[in-house]
Amino acid sequence: ARSPQIVVSTLGPDAEAERSPASPAPRPSADAPRHERPSLSTAFAAPQDDTERRLAAIWQDVLGLREVGIYDNFFDLGGTSLLMSETLQRIHREVSDRIAITQLFRFPTTHGLAAHLSGR
Repeated sequence: ARSPQIVVSTLGPDAEAERSPASPAPRPSADAPRHERPSLSTAFAAPQDDTERRLAAIWQDVLGLREVGIYDNFFDLGGTSLLMSETLQRIHREVSDRIAITQLFRFPTTHGLAAHLSGR
């Protein structure tokens, strides 16, 4: 029997992820089932610019939702820290590589994250 492999590192998760070879996360197929946006305390507001649209599309894919509003909190939509890690990988590939996972916790809406990325 093989014993489990464990990685011990003094690097943070972002640095370790950059060192480790990673295969791209599988993209959901176009016909993957999507769920309705849950009932939230914030009213739906559509993305207003390209960055908000790209971030919302990533969140929709990762969370399996039909739509994501710009003021919807990632965690209120059903996001978890593991899904946030997948979201960060997608953001690095498709939007910007100048963001750390801690910023996703600090800016949990597409509007807030887009504003942060653009320096607004």
